[in-house]
Amino acid sequence: MFEEAVPPRASPAMLLTISEVAAELRVDKRTVYRLLRSGELAVAVIRVGSSPRVRRVDLEAHLARLAADQDDLAQLQRERTRIILAAGQRRGRM
Repeated sequence: MFEEAVPPRASPAMLLTISEVAAELRVDKRTVYRLLRSGELAVAVIRVGSSPRVRRVDLEAHLARLAADQDDLAQLQRERTRIILAAGQRRGRM
């Protein structure tokens, strides 16, 4: 008879604080600052007043690049192992 009111879903924030970035990465916020300074976390930092922010899409794109790099590395390691094993088998036959 009565419809339950469904609360509107909160959309994810477009800009993340350093603490929110740290929570997403499951690291301490000091680690986020270190990664930003070293360039390992290659995302643009936007200042809102004096507070640094990171765009969510930039963080997600960075993480996607890292995942792709890991996939590429794993593929190279598998290929290297295959070549080494094949070379060992050829030596065993000679």
